[in-house]
Amino acid sequence: MPLGTNIVEILIKPIQIYIHSIYVGDEEEEEEEEEEEEEEEEEEEEEEEEEEEEEEEEEEEERRRRRRRRRRRRRRRRRRRRRRRRRRRRRRRRRRRRKEEEEEEEEEEEEEEGGGGGGGGGGGGGGGGGDARKSPVLTTGTRRDFLRRQLWLA
Repeated sequence: MPLGTNIVEILIKPIQIYIHSIYVGDEEEEEEEEEEEEEEEEEEEEEEEEEEEEEEEEEEEERRRRRRRRRRRRRRRRRRRRRRRRRRRRRRRRRRRRKEEEEEEEEEEEEEEGGGGGGGGGGGGGGGGGDARKSPVLTTGTRRDFLRRQLWLA
């Protein structure tokens, strides 16, 4: 009987080994596949992280550009405001100077008129003898009125 059992063992052992190798091989293949999948997942995660970093960098660049644009706009606005203010100030100063000069000219002309005309000019004042500064007719009104009166007096 021991010979028979040896023959059975001889026939059965290779089948057992074969079956065992199939299972072990399947497990090894599964482990290898799992390892490969894990590696692929890690690579994908790394790629995603890199993409996120790139996106963040792009967003930061966009923010910087926006900031620069805002700064430029602010600077331009400030410059425009300053220019406008300067122009306004200059205009005001010029207008004031012109008005002052015109008033001085008018006063000089009035003085000349009043002093030279005397009583023969027909009026001239309440009794002061023709001084233009005392005459209410010549001192009130606009320059145009003043010139009209000058023509009328002449």
